[in-house]
Amino acid sequence: MRKLSRNPLQEAILKCLVVGSMTAAMNAFADCNVIYGVHDEGLNDSQFVTIDRNTYAVTPLGPMHSGHDIEGLDMNAAHELYGSSGDDPSGFPAGHLYKISTADGSVQAIGDICFDVRGTKSCGTEVSALSFNPTNDSLWAWSEECGLVRVNAADPANSTLEMPYSTDDFVACMANDTPKKRQRYTSTIEDLSWSDDGKSIYYANGDKVYVYTPVDGAIVGPLGGKGLGGNVETVEMLPNNDGTLLLIVDGSSQLYELDIDTEIVSNIDGSNIRPYTDIEAVAACVDDTVPPSPPPQISSCPDDSNLIAKFEWNGSSYVFEKPEANNDTITITGDATGGTWSTTTADISYVILKGGTNTGSYAPSSAQGEAFANTSIPVNGGGNVPDISNIQFCGAVEEVEPEPEPEPEPEPEPEPEPEPEPEPEPEPEPEPEPEPEECEVEEPTSDWLYAKDYVGDATGNSKLEIYSTAVKLDGDTITVAINSNMSPEDPLMYKGENVNFTDYVFDFNGTKYAVHFAPDNDSGANAGVGLYEVTKFKDVTKKNSGWSKFKKYNRGNLGDLPIRNDYFSWTASRSVPQEIDSGNKVAGDDYTRLTGTELTNMGLDLPGQTGKYTFGFSFTKTADMEGDFVSYVFTECINDGIAMVNTLPAPMDTQSCPEPEVTPEPEVTPEPEVTPEPEVTPEPEVTPEPEVTPEPEVTPEPEAPVAEDTDYVAQINPSEGSATVDGDVAEWDLNADLSANMCTAGSVGSDGNCAGNGKVNLSDLYSRYDCATNTMYVLVLENSPYQAEKSNDDAWVTIGGNSNKVVKGGDSNFSWVEDNTGRAIGYEASFPLEDGDVQVHLNVSNNTSSTGKNGDTAKIIRPASCPAPVASSSEPAPAPKGKKGKK
Repeated sequence: MRKLSRNPLQEAILKCLVVGSMTAAMNAFADCNVIYGVHDEGLNDSQFVTIDRNTYAVTPLGPMHSGHDIEGLDMNAAHELYGSSGDDPSGFPAGHLYKISTADGSVQAIGDICFDVRGTKSCGTEVSALSFNPTNDSLWAWSEECGLVRVNAADPANSTLEMPYSTDDFVACMANDTPKKRQRYTSTIEDLSWSDDGKSIYYANGDKVYVYTPVDGAIVGPLGGKGLGGNVETVEMLPNNDGTLLLIVDGSSQLYELDIDTEIVSNIDGSNIRPYTDIEAVAACVDDTVPPSPPPQISSCPDDSNLIAKFEWNGSSYVFEKPEANNDTITITGDATGGTWSTTTADISYVILKGGTNTGSYAPSSAQGEAFANTSIPVNGGGNVPDISNIQFCGAVEEVEPEPEPEPEPEPEPEPEPEPEPEPEPEPEPEPEPEPEECEVEEPTSDWLYAKDYVGDATGNSKLEIYSTAVKLDGDTITVAINSNMSPEDPLMYKGENVNFTDYVFDFNGTKYAVHFAPDNDSGANAGVGLYEVTKFKDVTKKNSGWSKFKKYNRGNLGDLPIRNDYFSWTASRSVPQEIDSGNKVAGDDYTRLTGTELTNMGLDLPGQTGKYTFGFSFTKTADMEGDFVSYVFTECINDGIAMVNTLPAPMDTQSCPEPEVTPEPEVTPEPEVTPEPEVTPEPEVTPEPEVTPEPEVTPEPEAPVAEDTDYVAQINPSEGSATVDGDVAEWDLNADLSANMCTAGSVGSDGNCAGNGKVNLSDLYSRYDCATNTMYVLVLENSPYQAEKSNDDAWVTIGGNSNKVVKGGDSNFSWVEDNTGRAIGYEASFPLEDGDVQVHLNVSNNTSSTGKNGDTAKIIRPASCPAPVASSSEPAPAPKGKKGKK
């Protein structure tokens, strides 16, 4: 890659390279299971490579091509690979177009890329990027001195400068073979890639990625709002891959992906492209032979399966962990490097092996059992295969017959006992009174129930913002109102896909219904709009380019539910029960669509800020739709959503009406007899209550320091156990040991979630407590896409306040955790703690990331299995030295 600071070198004399015997090799069909790349060795030596799309293993393709200085690379619709040269070749032409064999990496010269600039033909510029438009297969390039070029692939000397770009009045662009003038760069764009629809161009400039739309000249970015911490040399749109850009940073062995919709950049687990860490460009193709699933690296069971069993390696055997009901489903033997498993009651579709920070997954050849090995796990930063720390088995259990359990429901029959309610029957006397009619007047009206959503938490597009929802019960009719910037008739169109509302779900203590009200969403409701009794829900976020899990969305609360809650899974991928997959439409539901005006006439008075649309619907409820409920609706991409947690009263009936027998309470009017209660005036005798004055004994309320708990931003519940503070996280369970969110500036709310505008979950805290030694162990890891900063002064833990740092960067009981590239991603530490409260701190992405603000501390809740702490001297316990933890 050309560096701006290097000294100008002599450019080679332009010439054409004639290769006579390459035609057959050039026609070799590309292998679409791999990504093709070109690595820059030194100044201008080019090595073609292939990157496996499943394992990310990098393999050289053919020999090193000395002096070629290949900078751009892409593949056309016929799967033919093309490359372009920069302006630093030695013995070969600058700004030249080549055709590259996908069989052996050999190159065939096509011609110089030339174009007219102000009446002068310009050749030999640095062509740093190539990209074929997927809709018409036209070839486009970036000339660093001149701008965006449409390349004539058959006759590159007659190409066209489509978008001139220069900051030096095109002096460098028209200098042609004058080396010194050519060093005056007018841009630092390293790579570009057309979008899947052929309408936009994504490009890398320095450490940032932008998108350019030729039709209107609009430029948006940087995507994600920040740089990637290094010069981005490669941008490649992966075809048929949900709008994902593959990114490579100069000098990094880690691959990155950028989700176009969410603008989130994340590491690709298991990727390690050493020793080819200066890849200038890549090209990918897709055909029907490429297996799309399972994903090469999944850490939890995919949508089409459930977790059947998870086992932890405890150092000597595999111990069943969860789910509790399946403890006898799978038999497993072996050690940390491998073994065998078998089952007779389930069909296993995926096996997930965890080791260190990496995960390996595969579909077994037999659904009932086979061997497994840690070789399925990608190598760690040292190039070694990690030991297995846990195994997950995904699939479907055959015996799902527990449903007959509802048979014991006849027990509730004794409920008729409350029939003694007919006692009110003796009150038929008042019946002759017209009072029951009054009851009927009060009966039909009930108040609206409201849920207000956090404003500004929609991502991707403000049209996806949901402001509030309301529910009203009138007799047997339930009415729902929604306020949003979008309506079912005016959904968001994204990449040609209609992103609408999900179905509106009602959950009455496990009995689930959904209202299909957006006719053209992706619901499986097959009988039109209305109320359905649901047998199975599905997640449609992938189809709608949405967030894969709530942990990644992590914005404002979901109405009545905090974003991190016990109802929706925080970490499960593509698992939101948001739309009907299968179910039965309720007969006679009387579904009716309602306008905002109609809802207002029904007394709707929405709280807080409102959006562009108010709309809703009503339907006749079923008999079991009463009592406590959770209801919710999302946009199909879950870029926003709202939930209500409330209670629907049972409708009043004519029998319950007579309860206004309370009217006889006026008989209680004789209570005025109680008026003699003024005799109670002698209560002044109670004046002796001053005896209660001894209540100052309550002064011991200083015990109320328990109220100090209100000072704790959130409690930390460590697992029982220990760890070795050595920077190796293989022994940690990143699910069971997760203890707290660490937020921007320590802005953690009482529910443990990040609170306040712009405050996000920058890093995560994992912890363990050794009861025998009263030692606390902590692991802090960055939360992608945010990046930890390796600063000893900013990595620390305090007890009781910021002035008492018990461990900090550089101490003997502290160790930085690094990824495969050697970049610090967090730290491990240990410290003595018999009782008390802590604050854990790390700097992440130019912000402080902490469990609390200045002075705020988080209460440590010792594991229940630990004995109560024994009072000790004021001498602090010595820090453990090299204590070995589980591996």
